[in-house]
Amino acid sequence: MPTRYLSLAPLAALGAAGAVLYAIRASKKDESVEAREPTVARIDQLIVYPIKSAAGVQVDHSEVTWKGLKHDRSYCIVVPVEESQQGARGEYRALSQAKTPRMSLIHPSLPSSEGITLSFMEDVEQPSTIHVPLLTDSRRITIVLWGNTAMGIDWGDPVAEWLSGHLRIPGTRLLKSVDDEELTRSLAVAQDSAEAHGLDFH
Repeated sequence: MPTRYLSLAPLAALGAAGAVLYAIRASKKDESVEAREPTVARIDQLIVYPIKSAAGVQVDHSEVTWKGLKHDRSYCIVVPVEESQQGARGEYRALSQAKTPRMSLIHPSLPSSEGITLSFMEDVEQPSTIHVPLLTDSRRITIVLWGNTAMGIDWGDPVAEWLSGHLRIPGTRLLKSVDDEELTRSLAVAQDSAEAHGLDFH
């Protein structure tokens, strides 16, 4: 009786088809898992606000310091506190865009070793511009910010007059936050005070 051989081709084809189906199902499963995974964050724009409540500056990158983005809210615009409210809390209070909408027209440059440039954009074609050189030493002013005490360096009379005129608020001044070393010393001195956490413009 002649020997008969079984062909393995159908079995091989069936196995290959099964492998393909498994691969397709596994791929679809992976895609569905990826689709369910939430996107943590995506940065569309990076904007630094050198002056608190003024216009921002769009940047491609920024250094992150222990206080946040570098240069962010390193300056603050203040006005004298009303005499009836003066006391240990501070001589000046910070202005905000919510109550002073014209602050949105102040467009600062990013601060540098040469200082900062401010442009008032009420007239876009002919903006009023002032350059404020970097000051190494000036008087310190204590202000009230969010109900807390903060400390800043007064940036001088020329920019104060420029701001007062454009914002139409007499007595307006520009302050710069103290450097990290001075801030650290201030925090150490005030560590036992309830106001110790508010010594910066953030």
